Amino acid sequence: MAHESNDLTRRDFAKAAVAAAVAPALAACAATAPETSPTPAPVAAAATPAAPGRQEPTPLARALAEAIRVQYGDRMTDEEMAKVQLGISGVLSTAERLRRFPLPISTEPTFVYRVPGGER
Repeated sequence: MAHESNDLTRRDFAKAAVAAAVAPALAACAATAPETSPTPAPVAAAATPAAPGRQEPTPLARALAEAIRVQYGDRMTDEEMAKVQLGISGVLSTAERLRRFPLPISTEPTFVYRVPGGER
């Protein structure tokens, strides 16, 4: 059964949370890369056709992909690098959606988890 709703799923939230935690470190790594490093080929545009409605990667997504390429590029093909950059772009866009979502401080959880067999 396909999930056709525009609601944020737990999986999307988890991806965004991981990206939000890792993004500053990777951005700092990319920012400190040597100036003499070769310019990366536009692997996302060359290796995979643009999906309809897909946007060009943001500068942060490019920098994070470059950090991955510098560290693991010798073990990855251009197609794999394109998939990595596409994944990074998706996670960053999901994180941006989360940041824009208004969540008042008085918002309560939608459920209360109770341990099976625990106290009632």
